[in-house]
Amino acid sequence: MQSWAMWPTFALAPGIEKALSPSSANYNALVNSYLAYTGIEYSLLLASFTVPVMVLLNRQANMIAVASLRSKSLVATPPGQFSAATISAERKSENLVVQFIDQLKALAAILAPFVAGSLGNFVTVLSAKS
Repeated sequence: MQSWAMWPTFALAPGIEKALSPSSANYNALVNSYLAYTGIEYSLLLASFTVPVMVLLNRQANMIAVASLRSKSLVATPPGQFSAATISAERKSENLVVQFIDQLKALAAILAPFVAGSLGNFVTVLSAKS
């Protein structure tokens, strides 16, 4: 997206020797800030859909584990009777656990637009310093 947004820079300066004119530098700064903003915006958009679904699925997994524990129990138990460790062990036995690598994949997918939007700005800053 950065290359798509940067192509008008050459129209702002009439020649290669004036490629670093003030208008060109201002336009480059505007494009870099727009790309960073867009990356953050899309990351927040993905998070706003992903995080509530993860919370609801976690709650549903706990309810399934409690129902499984109740069905295995010979004595009727009230809803809050099972400890968190018991529910966690039941979730593991019923394979209702989200693995750590799956959480990392979801986090990488959420942060991908932010990284892609900011990467062009980081490269520009690093190339300007050298």
